[in-house]
Amino acid sequence: MEKSPPNQTDSKTRLKQAVLAMQEMRARLVAMERARHQPLAVIGLACRMPTAANTPDAFWQSLCDKVDAIRDVPPDRWSLVDYYDPNPDSAGKVVTR
Repeated sequence: MEKSPPNQTDSKTRLKQAVLAMQEMRARLVAMERARHQPLAVIGLACRMPTAANTPDAFWQSLCDKVDAIRDVPPDRWSLVDYYDPNPDSAGKVVTR
């Protein structure tokens, strides 16, 4: 049995379906790319820094002014003898005061 040549209407229909499928795939790809690169929003911020930088604005100003805010931990916060050891190999201790 001999095959008849494809109908022109069938070819146009298949072509339209292929174009629609490609458009749908492109839309899905764009959506997936957007999902991977969603913007980040900071919705809260708090500060507790040495010196008077206890607000985000004050902290930023300290950074701009190049303030040296490094201080020893106050003795009322935790016992230095319980946690500090200048030897970095000491287990369970910190090397910063």
